[in-house]
Amino acid sequence: MVILGYIRLVLVLLALVLFFIIGLPVGAFVLIAGKFAPELKERIVYPFVRFGFRMVRLAAGIRVEVTGRELIPADRPCLFIGNHRSFFDIVLGYIELPGRVSPVSKQSVAKVPFLHFWMIQIHSLFLNRDSLEKGLEMVMSACELIKKGNSILIFPEGTRNREEGTMLPFHGGSFKIATRTGAPIVPITFVHTGDILEDHFPWIKGRTIRIIFGEPVETKLIAPKDRKQIPEDCRQKILETYEIYK
Repeated sequence: MVILGYIRLVLVLLALVLFFIIGLPVGAFVLIAGKFAPELKERIVYPFVRFGFRMVRLAAGIRVEVTGRELIPADRPCLFIGNHRSFFDIVLGYIELPGRVSPVSKQSVAKVPFLHFWMIQIHSLFLNRDSLEKGLEMVMSACELIKKGNSILIFPEGTRNREEGTMLPFHGGSFKIATRTGAPIVPITFVHTGDILEDHFPWIKGRTIRIIFGEPVETKLIAPKDRKQIPEDCRQKILETYEIYK
């Protein structure tokens, strides 16, 4: 099992190298298209990033069972929020999300040159946890993206949770992206993703994980006085879903 896990780790690294090689000419084309044909660039970058994530998923030997995809509103952008146990949450979750989706990531990811380039192309946002002002700027930028038709993917715990079956408190600031724009909130439950890598780092376990999309929370229907309860309500929904599918 452990030897196979290290083989999967090597395969994932090779998949990343291959994505880097393929990404050089595609990235050059994207830069040119961004200047002369912005809509063409937008049609290319999101599928290409999903293609890279699929390469990683295949190399890692991960199988995904998805429940509730039909609950995702198809006619408007959403705020996708999920529990966070693994680096693979964004890799596996992003593949399953429809349309143009911009993830929110921690500031340190912006320092990885090749990854940073593609995250910028899909309008990713980088959160500085040490600055309240920068956090507010991120929320405002996310609101502008939603108005332009992009959905947002964020993990409100703020960091990866170390203990399976539990969740850290949800930071309320990220939910303002939905309440200020009227976008629906779609809760996502990731089950056992920590068992892929984090629980036995550095080798990778190929296993079946579950991703469950919950009923959208229609923020337009929630009175302003009740909106402070939204983060905890969403957290409880994800915990309850986890208990069902664990």
